[in-house]
Amino acid sequence: MGTHSVKLVCEQRDERGRTAAILHRAFSIASQPKTYQEGDTIFHQGALPQHVFLITSGLVKLTHLAENGQEFLVNLQFPGQLLGTSSIVLRESYLVTATALGRCIVHSVPAESFLRWLEADTELSMAMLQMLSNESDERLLRVSQVACLMAEERLQYLLFHLVSVLQPGRSSGEVRIQLPLKHAEIANFIAITPEHLSVILKRLEQKGVISRKKGWLIITDVQRLARPGR
Repeated sequence: MGTHSVKLVCEQRDERGRTAAILHRAFSIASQPKTYQEGDTIFHQGALPQHVFLITSGLVKLTHLAENGQEFLVNLQFPGQLLGTSSIVLRESYLVTATALGRCIVHSVPAESFLRWLEADTELSMAMLQMLSNESDERLLRVSQVACLMAEERLQYLLFHLVSVLQPGRSSGEVRIQLPLKHAEIANFIAITPEHLSVILKRLEQKGVISRKKGWLIITDVQRLARPGR
């Protein structure tokens, strides 16, 4: 992963923190938090949007079920990010299903109340615009990675991003994390087969970049994720 990509992740994390503080303040006043456990569905693909959601703790995966019955991992949503905003603004059904990855705490407000907020509160409107812009940049970056980066580099970028969220402030040294995604989901997310992912993980272990022990993924030095091939 190049220096530019690392810098972008850090800048987006800082900007997301500022934006999340504005959103959290508004949502905390208007709603009570709800806790979701591993595997709980926050909303289903095809349902009409009734609420907009703010993740205050935990991770959420967004999946899309294709017409052929195959499910695709579309994106990961992290603390401070909104869920369902595009469907509410466009007044269309959800295109994805949102599922909790582990324990999640989420605030929600009714769709119509949220739309009234946007009309009346300039600061809130700007915060949402900034968040959506960051997410758009991240999607473009993912597309460019598939086209320009080797699969091993894409995996290292994903791990670096997960560390930045699961272990905030840990930008160097050894870090232990429990991956919130299944093996097949990780492969799907970085556009390779599960078999290819197994090969890459073994290669990273041989290089000393990672090790695996009793369900934990141990990253020997987070900075090495930012320097593929070293």
